[in-house]
Amino acid sequence: MILLPCSSVVERRPVKAFVVGSNPTAAAMNKKLLVNLRSTIKETRKHKQITQSQLAEMIGTKQSSISRFENGNYLPNLVFLCKLANSLGSEVVINFKSR
Repeated sequence: MILLPCSSVVERRPVKAFVVGSNPTAAAMNKKLLVNLRSTIKETRKHKQITQSQLAEMIGTKQSSISRFENGNYLPNLVFLCKLANSLGSEVVINFKSR
C-alpha cells in the first residue's frame, strides 16, 4: 500500500500497490490507482495554495512536469513521488505484504 498522508482538511486516501499483469482488469485497476494518486497530490497542492510553478521550483523540475503528472500524461518514478510528497509535507509509505 502506498499512502500519501495529507493535511487534516484533505482526506487521507490509501493508494493500493500496482497490480502486476497484462490482463484488462489489472490495467483498469492500475489506471484507477494512478487517478487516485494524481488527485490526492493535486488536491493537497491546491489546499496548501501552492501553484504548479512553485511546486516545480521546490522539487527542482519544470512546471510542465507537474502539469503532465496531474493531467495523467506522465508516469512518475519513486524519486519524483518522494520529492512531491516531501515538498507538500507528506510522505510516501510503501508496504510489502504476503499474498
